[in-house]
Amino acid sequence: MMLAAFACAAPAQSVQDAKALGCFADNRDGDPQGVRGRDLDGAAFRDPSMTVARCLDLCRAQGFRYAGLQDGSACFCGNGYGRYGSGGAVCETACAGDPARTCGGEWANSVWDLQQGAPAPSTGPTAGQAPWLGLQIQNVPDDIAASSGLGAPLGALVAGVTAGGPADRAGLRQGDIVLRFNGTGIANARALVPEIARTRTGDAVEIEIFRDGARQVVTATIGARNAP
Repeated sequence: MMLAAFACAAPAQSVQDAKALGCFADNRDGDPQGVRGRDLDGAAFRDPSMTVARCLDLCRAQGFRYAGLQDGSACFCGNGYGRYGSGGAVCETACAGDPARTCGGEWANSVWDLQQGAPAPSTGPTAGQAPWLGLQIQNVPDDIAASSGLGAPLGALVAGVTAGGPADRAGLRQGDIVLRFNGTGIANARALVPEIARTRTGDAVEIEIFRDGARQVVTATIGARNAP
């Protein structure tokens, strides 16, 4: 959905039935005019008189669980948040329509839970299950980094792939080195784990790997750890 401009704000509903969750980073490589690749990727609106209550009302009306305010006048809605973490996110921009409140920051969302901690709505048979790729990973040893042509021991070395799992179906194999995951650089095996955890089952993710002396990109669809 494209960012829609609204000339005026509707009467605001109280924010007392929602809970502020904090400041979370958005994806700077996401669609600047829409929601593709954004942290809250359900719908987006822009209002020159944006307030917290206005954004919450817009997301409620669309049936979403979470609302996020960004850069003073933008509102994003979705059923999940936090895939890009909170590190470096700064939410200090006053709301365009209510300077006494904060409405996110540059590429950062002030996120609100519209159901105050109620269970997240189901979005399919794998909803609520842990995201899963079916990879066993380890840090890249110095000797493998040197012999592969990579040079520095960067990324996460694929030590094993679960047969029939999402990584296997995407074409990943033992010996590949994961360098980027969904646009985020991977310094070591430990760095890859939280990036996978930020995804949701059914997400299509781009994985940049180093194989046979060259970089290439594969696309995998996140599965569910407890799926049959």
